[in-house]
Amino acid sequence: MMSKTSKTNFILFIMSEVLTFTFIVMLQFTEYPVFLISLLFMHLGILFFIISKKRLQKAGVDVKAFYLFEYGLLSAYLPILAYTLLSYLFHYEIDRPVKLTITLILTFLCIILSIINTIKLQKHLRQK
Repeated sequence: MMSKTSKTNFILFIMSEVLTFTFIVMLQFTEYPVFLISLLFMHLGILFFIISKKRLQKAGVDVKAFYLFEYGLLSAYLPILAYTLLSYLFHYEIDRPVKLTITLILTFLCIILSIINTIKLQKHLRQK
């Protein structure tokens, strides 16, 4: 059984995943000004990750590995974002079908791995 603190922060962790991954994918396909709104909400998800992690650690629960795993999944999108940024800076055409395919495959993998990580975190929190 999870404590109230663990349960609240576990829910915040899930909200963080949904917000962050949803809007990091949206960043791949949106233009200004929707891009900025997506960027803002992606960072809100990251802020929720930080808040839930700090609260769980303050309660004496070791959750570092679960959060590092999620941060690793998010960092997998950096090459795609860099490719897009460089295309704007150097004025070359983005291969949209390739970008879409890579983004969707990456997102599918990240969702599966994130679900597994979330289940492991839930088991860990129940044991505490």
